[in-house]
Amino acid sequence: KDFRLMIIGGGGEEFKQKVIDTAKNLNILDKLVFVGQIPGSDLPKYLSCFDVGVAPSLTTSSWKEQFGRFTSEFILCGVPIIGSNSSTVDEVLKEDAIIYNERDADELAKKIEMLMKDPEIGKEQVRVGKKRVLAHHTNEKIAEKLVKFAKSL
Repeated sequence: KDFRLMIIGGGGEEFKQKVIDTAKNLNILDKLVFVGQIPGSDLPKYLSCFDVGVAPSLTTSSWKEQFGRFTSEFILCGVPIIGSNSSTVDEVLKEDAIIYNERDADELAKKIEMLMKDPEIGKEQVRVGKKRVLAHHTNEKIAEKLVKFAKSL
């Protein structure tokens, strides 16, 4: 199947060069699309182009993913998402999360291949995930929870 790898955001020049070098070695440089930083209001246009989203979060000595909005954003754009076990995909999607062990590129490749071979898995994740996101993770729902918490103090 033909594919493109779209990378949105920064990551710095060192990251970009590593991706380019790896793509050259794999003979897929023509498959890369670097978008760079985009206004938040444009994000749905870009995410809606994806067949699958990947949240390859990595734990470091001083950082672990908190609540990444990206999971909700992908799901609301109709895109299934795969996350590392360092991401927050499982917090948002619960049992519908597709998770791989961080730093395990082979396992990630298998999860991507699974969605390519059986797109119904991703469609079901999006269908169930949209309900969960709208019920629990919109700005309004989060604000309600904060107000309720503040009133309990």
